[in-house]
Amino acid sequence: MNKFSTLCELLSNLTSPTEARGQIAEYLTHLSPDDQAIACKFIIGQPLDGNKTGYSKKTVDKVNFVLTNHEYDYTLGEIYAKYSALAASGSNKELRLQQACINMANREYFIKILLGNLRNGIGKNVITHSLARIYNTTSNNVADLYKKVESIDKVIAILNGEEDKIQIGIPIKPQLAKDISKHMNRIQYPVIIEPKYDGIRAQVHIHLDGRVEIFSRSLKNKTAMYPDIVLNLSESNLESGIYDGEIYGINPNGSLMPFEKFQHRINSESDLDRLVKEYPCMFRAFDALYINPHSIITWSQEDRQDFMHTYNLTCVRETANNERELLEIYNKCIYLGYEGIMIKNPQGLYEPGKGKSEWGNWFKYKPARITFDVVITSARFGDGKNSDVLASFDIAVLDKGSLYPVGACGLGFDRKDMEYLTDRITSNMIAIGWTKEGNDCCKVDISNSIIIEVMADKVMHNDSGGYGLRFPRFVRFRPDKELGDIDTIEMVKEYDIS
Repeated sequence: MNKFSTLCELLSNLTSPTEARGQIAEYLTHLSPDDQAIACKFIIGQPLDGNKTGYSKKTVDKVNFVLTNHEYDYTLGEIYAKYSALAASGSNKELRLQQACINMANREYFIKILLGNLRNGIGKNVITHSLARIYNTTSNNVADLYKKVESIDKVIAILNGEEDKIQIGIPIKPQLAKDISKHMNRIQYPVIIEPKYDGIRAQVHIHLDGRVEIFSRSLKNKTAMYPDIVLNLSESNLESGIYDGEIYGINPNGSLMPFEKFQHRINSESDLDRLVKEYPCMFRAFDALYINPHSIITWSQEDRQDFMHTYNLTCVRETANNERELLEIYNKCIYLGYEGIMIKNPQGLYEPGKGKSEWGNWFKYKPARITFDVVITSARFGDGKNSDVLASFDIAVLDKGSLYPVGACGLGFDRKDMEYLTDRITSNMIAIGWTKEGNDCCKVDISNSIIIEVMADKVMHNDSGGYGLRFPRFVRFRPDKELGDIDTIEMVKEYDIS
């Protein structure tokens, strides 16, 4: 059952997502826990647990696979090793891919999984239900585990008896916040109010030996990008632990740097010395999940912050007992240059991965404007002085695993933004007959998702039932987010006032 050909046979026979739960569960019961994890990642088209192997359809199309008289039926583990090798750094991707496919049966599925192009309608929700059946637990329990660790390997290990505990060095999916600007009546006072920094989310792990690691919102290790923060934290004598917070830019006079300026550091990984000098930044811890030797993730919001205070980690916070007090604090934060405020339930627990699309314990309140995180799906060259760069971009939100187009954005980009997008898109894209001089469409490779935040005047609802954004304009890049983090059509509908 652990042969790759058996998995391919399963993939070819999968029916509807609901029925597939039983088909996948039956298949997984015959595998070892390690092979179960590999199979689950293959089924949803993410061989490296969410990480990209770096291959595009353009690269695959260049490769002429060497055919042999004997095609070996590899095991799941052997196929997984091939994907890991393909993702390794190095030149000549075409040659590495060709060598990986020599003697291989089922090349078609190997390539589809490599490109994340299975199109079988099976996602993590189906896998969650399938694992729940095997391990005699609830799908909600499995889903909560995945939201916390965002690793199928780790979820299956915990289901097989591994202790479910947080560890320094292993990032945890951060708790998220839902915009409550249109739903102020939902707030149950008293609440904790904190300033909302205009930066990027970061989770800092300080090891027992003082070593510092910095993880992004999507659990990527970004330590090398922030040598200045690593140095500051190393010299701070901060207790070893896991800290949740924000990285934000600071001006020479100590004031908060606008994100529109600070994002130039985030969008580039070259000439790091210059970036550190031009865009200095700080890390502000607003929460803690573990402070050696105490695991405090199960404590209330108030107790976690009080405990942080005993370690001289003073969180900037106030308490609001009603809406008048909340708005007074909000106005003060805006005056001081913050993006808005965070509103937190004093008795709320830290719920990894929860909060953005459902009502949880954290909320955000920002200036009255409609903003959405969207993905760029295609692009067009501009006119006049911008005829040599991409200047207009089709955008979309999520709709139950698919993409829902909500318009085109061509406002708010400066020349540097357009040059950056042109370089990134034209080096990772599926071209549809476009030319540098023309105005044809460039379809963006979604596996290399470009997430941006846009601001719109309002949500439009046409007679045919579709939704779109009126005059969307670019606000900032969101390199800290991935495709699964963008807003959904349900979130867009909340702002429909027609």
